[in-house]
Amino acid sequence: MIVSGMDFAPDGTLYGVALRGTGADGGLLRINRTTGAGTVLSVLGRLNQQGIRFAPAIALDHDQDGIHDIVDCAPADPTNAPPGLASNLVFTDARSFTWSPAPGARFHNSYRGTITAFLGTRLPGNVFDQVCLESGDAQTNGDLVSADAASPPLGTALYYVTDGESCGEGPLDSDPAHPIPNNSPCPTPP
Repeated sequence: MIVSGMDFAPDGTLYGVALRGTGADGGLLRINRTTGAGTVLSVLGRLNQQGIRFAPAIALDHDQDGIHDIVDCAPADPTNAPPGLASNLVFTDARSFTWSPAPGARFHNSYRGTITAFLGTRLPGNVFDQVCLESGDAQTNGDLVSADAASPPLGTALYYVTDGESCGEGPLDSDPAHPIPNNSPCPTPP
């Protein structure tokens, strides 16, 4: 075997992928530095258009905090997770609402969206169109309070969601299997 353009890691390991037709197609190999022999570690790789993918847990979540590195704003620090869910949104008068704090949040954001006559009339596409109403305490009425004097267009209704922010923004809803997408996040306050 000839290995070109690669080098062994400081601990002396090099990993490779078995070629098709070898009996271990797509298998993950550990190459011996001295002999060049490959030891099959796994044959669970899948050959597909994007290549072969092996993803041990540490490759996806380096700090092992349960948050994928792609969305973890501190992928090397397990103590710096995004905040939990803000809850209990209630209106205190015709235009002001408050909510309970999100665990681990330094400050909170509120969002306003529009519900059209029938949610199905907006499809195909995202039925959630919320935009930032208040970032942090921009209205200076309290971190857990927002006010909105807007009236919905005729035949529609407004909806409001909140989240906490610290190391990234927390969820806008409580259903992790069907999260409300946040396509227009609030700017982080200074």
